Order: sequence, then structure tokens, then C-alpha cells
Amino acid sequence: PCLWQVSITLAILHHDEDIIFIAGTGMGKTLTFWLPLLLCPDGIQIVVTPLNILGKQNVEFIEDIRYQAIVISPGQLMKPGGKFEKLLLNSTFISHIISIILDEGHCIST
Repeated sequence: PCLWQVSITLAILHHDEDIIFIAGTGMGKTLTFWLPLLLCPDGIQIVVTPLNILGKQNVEFIEDIRYQAIVISPGQLMKPGGKFEKLLLNSTFISHIISIILDEGHCIST
């Protein structure tokens, strides 16, 4: 990993504050999403992506390194009474969350 990827990973793990970063296509943003799992194997990274193809690519990447992944769209995330809302009410699930990442944030609207 590059120094900037390590810096972001450490900030995620230390829960210092909210993190916003911008990197061009192919620069390695996805690695920063998943590096924390290598250091916290029982942790949960939630990656919300508005684009189906990105969600699929994220799942393929994480499954290639033998982790499980769930793809969730912004619509599923916000659905009242949905499966994800039920997970967020589970204290065991919550205690394992490392971070919630909004991939391609410029594509998400309210």
C-alpha cells in the first residue's frame, strides 16, 4: 500500500474523525476500504455504493481475499423496517462495525 492508503486506514481504525478523501480512478481507493479488515478480522466494514458495477467489483475483491461481503445500495440502507435497519438495532453487529463508507459519494443524492 501507498503511504496515503496507510494513513487513511489508520485514521479509520482510530476513529479519529470523519474522513473524506478524493482519489482518481485506479488510484487504490478500494484498498483503503478493506485494509482495516486485515487488522481487525472480526470487524465489519459497510460500503455503500450507488453503482451496481462498483458493488459487484467490491464483493469480488473482498471475496478474493477470503472475506465475506454484502452489497447494499443507498435505497436499501435507508428503507424503513428493512433488513439493514434490523441489523443496526443488533448490539453485537454494531460493536463490530469499523466504519461506514460511502463510495462515489458525489453520486448519492437525497
